[in-house]
Amino acid sequence: SYSFCTLLFTCSMIKLISNYLQRYRYGVPLACAAISMLLCGLGLILAGILDDNRHLDLHLLPEAAAAGAVCLDGSTPGYYYRSGKNRDFWQINFQGGSWCFDEKSCYERTKTPLGTSTLWDSKIHGEGILDGSCKHDPLMCDANLLFLPYCDGSSWTGNRTTPVTYNGKKLYFRGTHILTEVLKAILKVGILDAKIVVLSGTSAGGTAAEIHANIITEWLFEHIPELQKVLVLSSSGWFPDTPNSDGVPVIENEYKSLYELAHSHIYPGSCTKSGEEEWKCFFPQYLYPKIKAPYFLVKSKMDWWGTRCILSANMTGCAENSMAGCAIDISTCTDDQINILNDFGKVVEESVTSNTEMFNRPGNGVFLHNCESHAMLTREYLSVIVVNGVAMDQAVVNWAQANWINKTSPAQNTIEECQWHNDSTPRYCNPTCGPDHIEKDTSVGHNISKFFRMHTFMAWGAVSFGLAIILLVVNVVCIKKHSAPGHMKIINNETTSYTEISEEDAAANASGVRTNSDSFSEQELSANPP
Repeated sequence: SYSFCTLLFTCSMIKLISNYLQRYRYGVPLACAAISMLLCGLGLILAGILDDNRHLDLHLLPEAAAAGAVCLDGSTPGYYYRSGKNRDFWQINFQGGSWCFDEKSCYERTKTPLGTSTLWDSKIHGEGILDGSCKHDPLMCDANLLFLPYCDGSSWTGNRTTPVTYNGKKLYFRGTHILTEVLKAILKVGILDAKIVVLSGTSAGGTAAEIHANIITEWLFEHIPELQKVLVLSSSGWFPDTPNSDGVPVIENEYKSLYELAHSHIYPGSCTKSGEEEWKCFFPQYLYPKIKAPYFLVKSKMDWWGTRCILSANMTGCAENSMAGCAIDISTCTDDQINILNDFGKVVEESVTSNTEMFNRPGNGVFLHNCESHAMLTREYLSVIVVNGVAMDQAVVNWAQANWINKTSPAQNTIEECQWHNDSTPRYCNPTCGPDHIEKDTSVGHNISKFFRMHTFMAWGAVSFGLAIILLVVNVVCIKKHSAPGHMKIINNETTSYTEISEEDAAANASGVRTNSDSFSEQELSANPP
């Protein structure tokens, strides 16, 4: 669209210059039209440039595939990259997307971007802490961003030597090798200049950031000479080791199955002694005490993935038992079911706060709220949820800045204490949660406002284009209304209309003699008799 506008205003300028040189009276109106098109074009060009600067480019790693580091379907892994203004500041973000717990679910996953790189876009745009806009993300907007797309189904822990064949298709579990090859590759994009690195992730990506925090931190300090600090930021990557509402340990059984299927390799010392129930390392409550870098968790106690895929799940899938309807739509919950949800929220909170040493360790922090949401840090709603007067995005900023400025900053903990109402509506106790599931609002009005919030410059360009069209129409109307027939000539810097004349009349006019072709009005004849 901005290329079209560029062409349009260029043509208008050419026409303007042409008309001006020929002394046509259309010059002024066309100048307005040209300027309008110029504004339109420049607006959209600027929008395109800024938008282009905020996208992330895909970098596939064929050499990694040759070394055996491949996605579930055997396709080539890679990473996305966007350079930032601050070469000292880097963010490495793990994409989320749950897990596949058996051969069938992993097979189905190969048909999606979470299992094959053949479906990855060459350019992507992020939201929240991946947005790149200082309006939406004042903390990370200047950082260089490395986004690691998720395609192994096991939070980058797969270490199976030979593929598994299911339904005639080979399934590869090579997550640890993908991570190793990506870390080697990013040394070529400027991360050697880094002084601060934030290792972040959302959902299963947040779990990956927690699982791999120590080994990546060590690797970064070994390879980056000027590196001063690594911070770990997890968004909705914390799920408790607890049974479903019927007492069945569904999530435990699923993690065990995944661990055995992928031959998951959890780096020694991540949460247990080597070989001793390593599958438990998928639960951050066991990883937490071992994470050496400053760590911050953003988590909902009523995270809908937890209520659907742990509390109301069974071994056939999410939201399958008697709590399913309530977990999907809280407006259908009975008072007793609200009590069950509140109890689940307490389990989540206790899994975070029970290790008091880590919970209160300087440099760490949490932001626990009660909104039914998931993965909020990578959405545009960073500042929507407020707990104890602190907005979610501000809590993250406070933690990060405290760690950058002070080497021993106190723990930055914000926890919502209220519980959902079991005897009144709305059920939620935090008014900033809103009447609807925030991230699932797909109304037309929401999408329009989202577009204009996230693409301010593009919106400005679109408005300019509309105004340009209006001005162009107005000028065309003016031209038709005020233009006299025939050509224009200049007399004392003023324009006067005249009709076509013969060469003889032209010569006579030049000598000041009027000819028979001259027309005289009756008023002229009476006022100026011959």
